[in-house]
This record gives sequence, structure tokens and C-alpha cells, in this order.
Amino acid sequence: MTQLLITTFLFFQTINPTGKTVETRFNLPVDYQRVNVAKDSFGAYLRDFPLKEDKAKVYFYNGQEKTNAQQVAVLDIDRGTQDLQQCADAVMRLRSEYLYAKKQFADISFKTFGGVAMTYDKYKNGYRITNKGFVKSKSADNSKVGFRKYQDMVFNYANTYTLEREMKTVKNLADLQIGDVFIVSNPKSYGHAMIVMDVAENPKTKDKIFLLAQSYMPAQDIHIVKNPKGGAWYSLKDLDTQLATPEWTFPLTSLHRF
Repeated sequence: MTQLLITTFLFFQTINPTGKTVETRFNLPVDYQRVNVAKDSFGAYLRDFPLKEDKAKVYFYNGQEKTNAQQVAVLDIDRGTQDLQQCADAVMRLRSEYLYAKKQFADISFKTFGGVAMTYDKYKNGYRITNKGFVKSKSADNSKVGFRKYQDMVFNYANTYTLEREMKTVKNLADLQIGDVFIVSNPKSYGHAMIVMDVAENPKTKDKIFLLAQSYMPAQDIHIVKNPKGGAWYSLKDLDTQLATPEWTFPLTSLHRF
């Protein structure tokens, strides 16, 4: 009963129900400060990401509610209407949306399982995946609708295995940044990926706390998850040999960065 009361207290201390973004929705614990991020960085983009209304539910791509969801907030971005935007896909979605917003089109690229680079620059000029590779087979389309179709193509041909191999391993957890990804994969099975949406630090103890977002299987709304130990913030000082989240447990060696 005592633990339940503590958990409930932590949760309500964390949430500002009127906040419209990650930064304004989630209050900080006493003695913590948000880490500085460059104005136009991926970290700033994620921290300022819009959220759906407080207590929003998580839905699968087919409109069915995820009744066992452990969300503390839901990102205000579409989930698609196909079973495509799963865990690694959600990470690639956020990364590509950031690059698209910054008009860094040449940097939007993800590899297939076979190692073929699916670049948005080529896609918008008519290139598509065929049995002969990534070849020009359509007319040019540089619209936002076309970009969303490009993302669905990526989700069809990339996954946790391909994404993990495109990212760099972060060897020291103390270096954790917004936009980093906890990711594990298996070429013969499924894995999981979760992205760091915000980071704060205690300047005295140097402990870092962070928020984690995910999609899952089947494809669903991207949402920020609860910490099973209470509240929304995860703390590096609480991690021993693993990171336990509501639906996956990661080894501490699984942190990666774009």
C-alpha cells in the first residue's frame, strides 16, 4: 500500500496536464535541471514535440484501443493505417520528420536488410524498391504526402536489426543524450527500440534522468512510457545491470546514437 501511494505521488508530481509539449508536460524532480541542447538540434526537436491531451489513450493502427498500455503521454503524430509503424519504425519516423523539417533531405536514408540505402532524395525522384534494387520506376513526387509514403516504404524494408547496425554504440551511459536509442535486435526474431525524449541532470550528483518513448507490435501510437518503479522519469543511478521498461528489458550495452 505504501509503495502504491509513493508511485501515485511521483506520477502526479511529474505530470502537468496542461502542458502541450514534452518539456511543458513533464515537471522535473527537485534539484534537477534539463540539459542544454542546441536550438536546431534533434534533441530540441524531441523536447518540443507536441503531445495529445492529457490522459490520451494508445490505439493500434486499426483503431482498437491498447488496453494494457503503460503510457504517461501520447505523441501528437499519426500512427498510420497499416501494421507498419512499430518500434524501430517509430524511431526512424521521428528522426526522418526532424530532418524533413530542417530540409536536410539528403540525410534522410535508411538501409534495407540487404544493405540497400533507401534515400529520400532518390525516392522523391521516382526511385522504389524492386527485385533489382532501388531503381527509378515512378514519376517524381516531393510532396509531404509522398514523404509519408516514403516512410511506409522504409518501415516495410527496415527493422531493429538494420537500424541498430546503422547507429553508433554509446559506450558510457553517463553520456546519454536526447535522441539516443536503446535498441536490441535478432536477425531471426524480433527486438525492440525506445528513444530518449528528454534528459535532465542533478548538477551536484551528476545523476541523469530521462523519458522514453516507443511504438510496439502491432503498430500503434508513439507514446512515452511509465517507469515501473514510479513516475515517468528513469534515473541512471537506479540502473544496475539492465533497464526495465513496461514491455521490454534492455541490457545497459544497448544504447545507440544517430
